Amino acid sequence: MAEGPRDQRIRELEAEISKQAGVIEELQAKLAKFERLVGINSQNSSMAPSSDKPWQKKLRSLKPSGSGRKRGGQKGHKGHKRELLETEACDAVHSVMPESCGHCATSLTGQPSAGLRRQQVTELPEIRPRVDEYQLH
Repeated sequence: MAEGPRDQRIRELEAEISKQAGVIEELQAKLAKFERLVGINSQNSSMAPSSDKPWQKKLRSLKPSGSGRKRGGQKGHKGHKRELLETEACDAVHSVMPESCGHCATSLTGQPSAGLRRQQVTELPEIRPRVDEYQLH
């Protein structure tokens, strides 16, 4: 049976389609590889957090914040702080008087003190090595 130009064209097109299908498969494999790489961050791999891209979203915990309370110390909570020493127990006491009122700029020289706020600074002494010399005769 004689092959006509139409049959030859059909075979050429089928060969072209087969070639293009192979290219499409190859490109889909590359695309899948790049999509996996783009999705990698420090949360789902062993990469350092500094290697995360700035545009990548941080993964948030899926568990709800159970307590429903606001952040920070709650009302009624006894705070933790260093209590002030008695004034007599301090090594030095410095009285700091302002020259003028912070609100109206009126001079305060000669005026009695209206209030006192205490602040204590604790400093550790300088650590120096102890050097002993032994002179053997």
